[in-house]
Amino acid sequence: MKKLYKRTVRTDMGLMIVTVSVLGVISLAACSINYNELADGINDLGKGVDHAINGTEKTTASDVTEASVTDTSAEPSETTPSPTPTATPVPTATPTPTPTPTPVPQRVDMSELTTDEITEGVVVNIEDFAESYHVDGGETELASFAGNRIAVEIPEGKNVQTAVNLILDGFYSEASGLYKRYSDEAQSAYLLDAENYLVAPYAVNIKYNYTYNGRVLSVVMEYSVKKGEEEAFIDHKSEIVTLDILTGQYVTPALVAKDYQLLNEALAQALAQSISTEEKTYTKESVKDPVLVVHPMSGGTVFAEVYGKVGDELRKAPVDLANYADYLNSYGKIVYKINN
Repeated sequence: MKKLYKRTVRTDMGLMIVTVSVLGVISLAACSINYNELADGINDLGKGVDHAINGTEKTTASDVTEASVTDTSAEPSETTPSPTPTATPVPTATPTPTPTPTPVPQRVDMSELTTDEITEGVVVNIEDFAESYHVDGGETELASFAGNRIAVEIPEGKNVQTAVNLILDGFYSEASGLYKRYSDEAQSAYLLDAENYLVAPYAVNIKYNYTYNGRVLSVVMEYSVKKGEEEAFIDHKSEIVTLDILTGQYVTPALVAKDYQLLNEALAQALAQSISTEEKTYTKESVKDPVLVVHPMSGGTVFAEVYGKVGDELRKAPVDLANYADYLNSYGKIVYKINN
């Protein structure tokens, strides 16, 4: 309706302008009127007015009204956009915690340290110890580890000290490893069937025996493993090391002998004769890897022992090193303190 009103106003203004123009023409022409030209002019004027009013095509109010009405059927309706659906998060499965086995209480039953100054500037530390593993609040013993271990202190020869202690500690580490192994085996059996498990604790024992002649430190090392009251060993090992405290090196029969084979046979024969009885006789072939363990001189006599393997057993016998001086080289006589 607003568009129609504006057009009507413009038409009225046009009529007013045309009317004024006609009257002006008539007034101006009053002095000399050419009626033929006047008729043609009025006729053309009428056509111009009609054209100004109606245009070349007739436009009705209904056309204008319809044109002014907006057809909303073709336009998309304004609606609140649907929210984009959010994917529902998939719950992550909570991992089932793996129960950590309750550690078996380890009990230090005893530890005692003593020192032995075997010569000036050389100290041997000896630790006697006992420890065990238990379950059921500490009442049931699964395994025990007991014995002693040694280490040397040589302040003026730290490199020798380290070398010697590495050898001594290596044997202890083997025994400690067996203690851990059999403790775990016993714990496993007990946890699987505690009611029917017959408690027969494992016993791991280790022993160091040493002697020193002023130059050579000889150490006899032995460990064993038993279960319950059984007599037989589950595991057993013995080993002998003789070490030059001045240099840290092994003192072996091959190192001290003029002829290793002859010295080896002589020592094996001495051991075989010493351990032979009426019931059983041994020969030098029965003895494996004989080695000398030298003790401090006493009363001018160089006392020693010969150790060797007879079967699976470590056996020993006393010997007088003076009887074997001819088998030794100069180094052997020095470290064993044989003067002749």
